Amino acid sequence: MKLRNLLSEKTFFSFQVDKNLTIKGLSYNLFENSLAHDLIDKSFSYLLNVLFFDDDFQNSKFITTFKNKILRVFEDGKFIKDSVVVSDIDMKSDFYYSFSFGLELFRQETDLVFVRFSDFDVMDGKKEYYKNIFSEYKDQFHVIKKLTRISHFIVDYTVSSRMIHTDEIFPELLDLVPNEDNKYMIRRPGEKLMENEITRSKNFFFQTDMLVRGEIEQVNDEWQVGDKWLKLEAKVLKRGSDGAALLLGGIIYDISDYRNYKDLEYLFSIYELAITSGGIGIFHYDLDKFTNQYFEANQIYAELLGIEPDENDLFSFNDFEDVLLEVENDITDKIDIKKTLNKLFSGDIEGTTDDILKIKNKKTGKIKYLLSSSKIDSKYEDGSPKRFGGIAIDITERIQSEMNQIEYAYRDELTKLSNNRKLIKDMRQRDKGLGLFFDLDNFKKVNDKYGHLVGDKVLKLYADKLKEVSNMFENITPYRLYGDEFFVFAEGQGVDFPITFEELLIKKIEEGVRTFTEEVVLEASMGVSEYEPGMDIDDFIKDADYSMYRTKIKKKTHR
Repeated sequence: MKLRNLLSEKTFFSFQVDKNLTIKGLSYNLFENSLAHDLIDKSFSYLLNVLFFDDDFQNSKFITTFKNKILRVFEDGKFIKDSVVVSDIDMKSDFYYSFSFGLELFRQETDLVFVRFSDFDVMDGKKEYYKNIFSEYKDQFHVIKKLTRISHFIVDYTVSSRMIHTDEIFPELLDLVPNEDNKYMIRRPGEKLMENEITRSKNFFFQTDMLVRGEIEQVNDEWQVGDKWLKLEAKVLKRGSDGAALLLGGIIYDISDYRNYKDLEYLFSIYELAITSGGIGIFHYDLDKFTNQYFEANQIYAELLGIEPDENDLFSFNDFEDVLLEVENDITDKIDIKKTLNKLFSGDIEGTTDDILKIKNKKTGKIKYLLSSSKIDSKYEDGSPKRFGGIAIDITERIQSEMNQIEYAYRDELTKLSNNRKLIKDMRQRDKGLGLFFDLDNFKKVNDKYGHLVGDKVLKLYADKLKEVSNMFENITPYRLYGDEFFVFAEGQGVDFPITFEELLIKKIEEGVRTFTEEVVLEASMGVSEYEPGMDIDDFIKDADYSMYRTKIKKKTHR
């Protein structure tokens, strides 16, 4: 029976040490143990090894502190009492211990210090240890002050770089099965993934590797888990004397509402327009009178669609279907209006539906956008609709204005290139290709030395040459992302294309720089990433960004 197992059943135990910190006596409940005879005349450190781990106890700070307390009692004879929680500082074991202790001097022929441990408790797992760390670092993450559903996690590199120690909220956020010990494994892409384990993109691991090496101070990443969007923030909390990361900690919290905010804001603006525009068209289906192939409507609704009633003053559903056009994704991502109507006809919709319709007026041929709201008034006993109807409002001017704003929002004002929002939008329809990420070298020095007017001129020149070279090929699109960062998507191109493109661009830039009155040196670092349809767009762009970052580091190292 191991000594620590025995001690976990005892309320107290004691021993005596001399000035050489050698064990000279044991309390009866230690002495009765089969291992106890091996403790007499052994060092105090040896006892601690047996007591806590039966192994090489690594908490040198605790050992030194305890030894100093004993020696101080020998010197001044004062009684010392305290309570502590002890663990192996290198975390070679999952055990940690809490106890109270008292130190008292007994003067005899050979003075001895009587050491008494009480309320001794052996605990399995490091939950309390990590909770203490959570409380220490949580103020480093500002979002904690704003949100309440926040999960905390620790990666203890002295245990494993793949093991995440978490709180109870973590599995709930990541849709994992809760583990009793709150430990979860994380795997890199390509590694075999076991049940209830986590894997992330290679970009995430690239960031965390940079964080561990000290190249960046914090990792911020967004994860999509099911229908939720989560944000992760992580920092290195503790490093060893050699600078190696020992503890990495962070938080994860739900940002789904924030990501959806802009969509809601857009919908609210549509409603605002509907309230103020007037000219409301009304339609109504009454299945007690006729089938769902016919409906009643007012004159405004008929004029909006350009349709005519029959001899019974009823309108044909076929005429309605004929004027419908597909709505652009930029305007709405709601399901097709025909599917909404099918749900109305089957009685599967509760409450009010709101849809944006794009129609081609049957009389004038003009394209119009309508805001349509529908609701079931009453149902038959089997749940099928009896009467339902709704309204429609012309929002064409607002939609066209929105589309103009969208077009403006997709273009960089300075360089006239498409911007980062347009890049993300375009990638949804792209085929396999390459991404080229360009970052101007020492651009800040140009601004500092010659001023922002020259800096803007440099950015325009680079953008013009980027577009000029792109136009030399098919399906090549340049973008300006932020500041002095540019991106080129080369659809259908192979691995040799980036070198060819960069060589042509350098020549064009050299020609353009000659037109400057200032002696501007214009160079850029390029990174490359590969794109496959269906790939996460953020990961694709980040891949190219990190590749560019490595190129820039190599340049600096070479210099």
